[in-house]
Amino acid sequence: SYSFCTLLSKNSNMPIYCAAAARLSDVAVLCGDMRTHEAFDTRLNDALASIKGKVNNRLSVSQEQYQFHMLSDSAVVMICACDDKFPRKIAFQLLEEMKKTFLRMYIEPVHTLTSSVCNEFREPLKELVDTHSENDGNAKVREIKGALEDVKGVMIQSLDKVIDRGSKLDTIAEQSEELNSAAEGFRKSARAVKQKVWWQNVRMKIALAFGLILFIVIISMIFCGGPDYSGCR
Repeated sequence: SYSFCTLLSKNSNMPIYCAAAARLSDVAVLCGDMRTHEAFDTRLNDALASIKGKVNNRLSVSQEQYQFHMLSDSAVVMICACDDKFPRKIAFQLLEEMKKTFLRMYIEPVHTLTSSVCNEFREPLKELVDTHSENDGNAKVREIKGALEDVKGVMIQSLDKVIDRGSKLDTIAEQSEELNSAAEGFRKSARAVKQKVWWQNVRMKIALAFGLILFIVIISMIFCGGPDYSGCR
């Protein structure tokens, strides 16, 4: 009972005999493309049973001349069957690539996937198996390619951060210009209010001075006998 997609190498001389993506909870496969005899299927079932329900685990199981390598996360498990002389490191590189590809293709919950949907995983899985089944001399090339991909990813992230920082700087510059405009408007308003208050003070002083003079004139006229000041001569 396998889940999602199983692919076996067409070339029996290749060091990776098969690979599969299985559901971790019940290690059931929905898309079977088994090209081996029933006894081999039983070995694969037994290997999957050893990792059933084990989250975020790496496990290798030996059965006669076969090595079954498994890599699980919280929902799925990737498994491949290899020749016992095949490098374990390359096998787990294959499993990591399988998991990345599978998770990119299927973002929905694992229990909702069907055999018809997972059938799309067959071609990329075959390509991964064929690539990692090459001679071990290509392992270094694959390692370098992987490192280059990692560097590329870091550079893209750094570029995104620079662009994002530039956008933020532009926003800050726009906000600064708006603040400067607002400050200039405030200064003009303050200057106008100051001038208005100054003129009001001037008018008030003039009015007080005029009132004071008028008061003095009236008082003097009263004490001096009228407008002609006849009493003060």
